[in-house]
Amino acid sequence: MSFFYFSVCHVCKKESTTLKKCSKCKLVHYCSQEHQRQDWRTHKDICKVISETNTPLTFSGEGPIEFDKFKIMTGALWHLRLGRRFSVSELEMWMFPKVCGVCYKGSVNMVCTTCWSVAYCSDTHRIVHEKQHAEFCQKLKLCLEIHQKMFNQEPEWERMRFDFSKSVVTLPGSICDVVKIMEFKSDVDFWKKAVNLIPMTEFFCSAVNVVYALEKSKFVEKRFAKKTQLVIHATTTEFYKNMSWRVLMEFLSHWILNLQGVRIYVISPGVDKEERLEFTLNCDAGRKKQFNSSVMFLQRKYHEFISTIPRPDLVVMFNGSLPKVGTVEWSETTSKLLAYKNAFIILTSHTMEGLQSSVGKFPPPWVTYLKPQENLYGSLRPVRNGKEGSDPVVYCNKFVSIIAKK
Repeated sequence: MSFFYFSVCHVCKKESTTLKKCSKCKLVHYCSQEHQRQDWRTHKDICKVISETNTPLTFSGEGPIEFDKFKIMTGALWHLRLGRRFSVSELEMWMFPKVCGVCYKGSVNMVCTTCWSVAYCSDTHRIVHEKQHAEFCQKLKLCLEIHQKMFNQEPEWERMRFDFSKSVVTLPGSICDVVKIMEFKSDVDFWKKAVNLIPMTEFFCSAVNVVYALEKSKFVEKRFAKKTQLVIHATTTEFYKNMSWRVLMEFLSHWILNLQGVRIYVISPGVDKEERLEFTLNCDAGRKKQFNSSVMFLQRKYHEFISTIPRPDLVVMFNGSLPKVGTVEWSETTSKLLAYKNAFIILTSHTMEGLQSSVGKFPPPWVTYLKPQENLYGSLRPVRNGKEGSDPVVYCNKFVSIIAKK
């Protein structure tokens, strides 16, 4: 998957202090004219839009809050002019521009050559920011290393097997422990490197958190479910944008020994298009139990649609993904869910504050079944945070809570 850093060549993804910027948009950098020519077909549309509008490099205000608003307005204008969804790298162009990490001005002359993620307009500002940056520099460095490793490289999860030992009857104590009980073709030394292990925790954490909630709710005990068919509602695009549905189905099928089928309904206005995906597992175990599974994507508001689809065994609201357009919709959503006795909802967030806010939207008779806490099964992969004035890295599903209507 492509990505954008102002300090790496946009084609080969190698970092350098001598990159040449695109003379038109002045945001994208290359290590050679050959790579710039190679990228032009992909870059030209966004380059034209950027060249005809303001960029984050032209910010003239003060402070992180004002700069954050300026970036969001810039991104909205680009999106309007572009007339289509941003690619990941295009989105990151306005989220992570080459501006001073202190004053947010675009006239920078130095870059941190450890993490390659922060720039400064002067040595004075570098020194001012030194203590704050030191806390996150290594995490930002790992961000880039993982991006570079995953760029045009076969994902390690493509080489795995889901042969969990039957002697393991509950989830191990952490996301790393879960990954390590899977069978991969890589040798033991492979897992000693953080750059290899950590991306796996992100890739599997959604599937593992689904199982975690099912075990906490007693729907699954000692790897056997109360029913052979499982229904999940997901209220977020966050749940599927980086999800391999086949991997999720494989994980559920092999972990829950008597499970014969899974139906997932992804319901959100952010869904790209309405469609239905069906999966038949190709492994011997999947064929033996005649496992069937499907994912339905619905471009709707959750509270307007949940009464027309099967009752959920679990509702998934990952990373602050609540249907939150106004308090009226909130009350309608919770009232619809109240119709389901013993309905369990797993909520996660990048921050404790965000999670507590989400949980607070569910007053009695909702019961906090698992109080908001750091998630043992959250992703360990640091992700750059484009919100100015906040921690520069966040972690998906870092905090978790489970609520239920008893």
